[in-house]
Amino acid sequence: MQAYTDILVAPVQALFAAFHGGPVHQAGPLYPDFARQGRARHWRGTAPVDVCPQPPGEGEPIDRLDGEALWGGCLVNHFGHFLAEFVHRLLPAAQARPELPILYVTRPGQGGEPLPGFIRAAFEHLGVAGRVRVLDRPTRVATLWVAPQAECLGGLPPAADYLARLAERQAALPSVPAGEVLFVSRAGVGEGLVGEAALEAFFAALGARIYRPEQHPLAEQLATYLAHAQLVFTEGSALHGLQLLGRIPGELTVLARRPGRFGQAFLAPRVAALHHVPLAGPAVHGRAPDGRKANWEGLVYLDTAPLVELAARLFPALPDDRRAQALAQLQDRLAALAAPATLDYLRAHRGQPLWRDAGAMLRDLARTGRLAWPQRLQAGAVLAGLDAAPALRLTGPLPPLAALRSAEEAPTGWLALLGQVADGAPDPGLWTLAQALSGRPALDAAEVLRSDVLTGAWLCSLGAGAGEPVRLALPRPEPLQDPAAAVPWMPLIQRLVLLRLAGAGRFRYSLKLRLSARDWQALRRAPLPVWQRCVLAWFHLLHEGRWPAGSPEGWAQALRTLVDPTATPPATPSEDPLVQLQHRLAAWVQSDRPEAEERLGRWLARRAHPAASSFSGGGAGQGSPASASGTG
Repeated sequence: MQAYTDILVAPVQALFAAFHGGPVHQAGPLYPDFARQGRARHWRGTAPVDVCPQPPGEGEPIDRLDGEALWGGCLVNHFGHFLAEFVHRLLPAAQARPELPILYVTRPGQGGEPLPGFIRAAFEHLGVAGRVRVLDRPTRVATLWVAPQAECLGGLPPAADYLARLAERQAALPSVPAGEVLFVSRAGVGEGLVGEAALEAFFAALGARIYRPEQHPLAEQLATYLAHAQLVFTEGSALHGLQLLGRIPGELTVLARRPGRFGQAFLAPRVAALHHVPLAGPAVHGRAPDGRKANWEGLVYLDTAPLVELAARLFPALPDDRRAQALAQLQDRLAALAAPATLDYLRAHRGQPLWRDAGAMLRDLARTGRLAWPQRLQAGAVLAGLDAAPALRLTGPLPPLAALRSAEEAPTGWLALLGQVADGAPDPGLWTLAQALSGRPALDAAEVLRSDVLTGAWLCSLGAGAGEPVRLALPRPEPLQDPAAAVPWMPLIQRLVLLRLAGAGRFRYSLKLRLSARDWQALRRAPLPVWQRCVLAWFHLLHEGRWPAGSPEGWAQALRTLVDPTATPPATPSEDPLVQLQHRLAAWVQSDRPEAEERLGRWLARRAHPAASSFSGGGAGQGSPASASGTG
């Protein structure tokens, strides 16, 4: 231990603020020559992470503590961080100087508040409960003794002498029944891992004892861990409770929900054997202020494959069919839980600093593959501040085709919408508009189909499964002898195609027209821009039922195929319903390759650019919510 005389001790000024650009630790003693101090400072890993506290301002009162005292650390109402970072100076110091008080600091004005129960219990277990004094104002201490941290977060394994001191304290723990396999569940404290309750049911079906530590006193928790031959923890704060123990006779299995071997340094020296089982599948993470993924906070989907070997190791006497049945039930539960658990998690976290980038969240969701496209649209509504997707209804006759102006320019707004909806990540403004429109009895068809923005708002509602399915009958056009005559239809047709592609079973249109082989040839040779030919082809293929129904990822893939018509087709074309269509589109593009590369490349680049969400551009029928709906 090192002694510091006449030293100022500051209350907590900042703690764990690194997530938001602040310091990890700014509290406690203002050591002289702070930067050159060694183990007296607060360490993580192999280096100190604290910054020197600010001295009191001019005229600010300073308390005085005469005599000697020991430095303990900071009070923080977080089970894992307190036990991992702020108790490991106690035993060496308190046993060396049993007559001295132990100083802890908290935030200004909180010194009179009662200590959280787990902190009181930790002090009692370590034998220092009557010696702790809490400071919440700047205090000058006559002599402060500071012991180094015997363990620090992410640091080296603890010394054998320290573990021996902790093991001595285990004798005072209560007596509890012994057992074989104990599953320490996180199901009662949150859904950081989707399906914690299902995982709990899986281990119960195999015969494990289920233990929720937050429902039991800390001393009983510690005694229960010592009384079981096999401990199974989901990675989380409860594991840090084991740092109050010096020797654990059983084996420990950590179900990891992040990459790496969580707790290897502090757990391995304490247990008979340590196993890590990686259960982390795909994840949705928050975003730090600098845009990087906040890997410390997120929703992780379970990968059940490693559980096969784990169940065989922990329950070797169980028949194989019983273990297989428990795993199948777990997988069924996880599939049913994925959507509601995700939506509940997003509702609980939306608006928080790490969860404001809705687009990043939705892109993460798409990459997980765990939610269907309509469910990802529902997640978009939740992140936009809605508890449910607003239901919009469409009514009224379609506008006369001749009344719509032609489209000479690229349909930038339409392609932006197409890409966003296909990815399940529409601009949040579309949900705001959909919510504003949901109070109207019904939307006029002519009004919607003249505006990309209104079409997008209705499409969000339609794709999320809100409201009733829609079927529209189109006025019969003239026979398509000259495809160029279809140009005036383009603003209407491009939106109908978008709605039909994305709406799948929820949107249909009917048209009293089928193209003959002669008509298809005429369409292929028509002097139209490539995008217009493609839209017309989509329009008729959808009408004839020749485009595969289902998720929109497929037709987004077909659109991207237009950029590179020579792309290698799938290895088994007969199993891919898009192959024939892709080949047809590729043949059209080949006949007009320079224009195709220029236009489609530019449009798709725009679709992928954040500016596309503004829906600005010269596309036909482009309108704003104010001009199109009159609602502003």
